[in-house]
Amino acid sequence: MPRIVDHDARRDTILERCFTLFARVGYSAVTMRAIAREVGMSTGTLYHYFPDKATLARSLFHRVSRRDVEEASAQLKAGRTAEERVSALLAFVATNEERLRATLLVALDHHRQHPEDRAVLRQAAAVYREALSEQLELPTPEMDGVLLSLLIGSIVHRTLDPEGFDAPPHLVALEKLLRA
Repeated sequence: MPRIVDHDARRDTILERCFTLFARVGYSAVTMRAIAREVGMSTGTLYHYFPDKATLARSLFHRVSRRDVEEASAQLKAGRTAEERVSALLAFVATNEERLRATLLVALDHHRQHPEDRAVLRQAAAVYREALSEQLELPTPEMDGVLLSLLIGSIVHRTLDPEGFDAPPHLVALEKLLRA
C-alpha cells in the first residue's frame, strides 16, 4: 500500500528547516542540493515542492511574516490599553530578537541576489505594517511604517553595536513616541 504523504506538512517542514539553513549560512550560499540534504530528501523531491530557490524563498517570507504576526498578535491581545499592547510588542521583539534578526538578514541576502523581486519583501512588510496598525490602533496610517522602521532599526542597531545599544532607554523612547 502506498504511503500517504501530508504535502502541506512536508512543505512546512521544508520551509522551517530551510529558514534555519538560510539563517545559519546565508541565502546566497545555499543551493537546492544543500536544502534537499538538510531536509533529508532527494533534490528531485524538493523540486516537486518548489521549482527553484527563489520560489522557496517567497513561500518562506510569506510563512514567516504570518507566523510572526500570529505570535505577536496573541501576546498583544492580552493588553487592554495601548500602553500594555506597546509593552507586549516590545517584549515580543526582545524575546524573539534572534529569529527576527535572522529573518531580516535572510531578507537582505535574498534582496541582494534578486533585486528585481521586491514584491515578496514588500508583501511581507505589508503584513507586519497592517498588524501593527490593527493591534496598536495607531492614530495615523503612516505610523505603521514608521513603527516598523523603528523596530527594524533597533534590531540592526543591536546587531551592529550590541554593547553600545542600551535597550531600555531606546524602548522607553519608543513607547513615549507611540503614546504621543
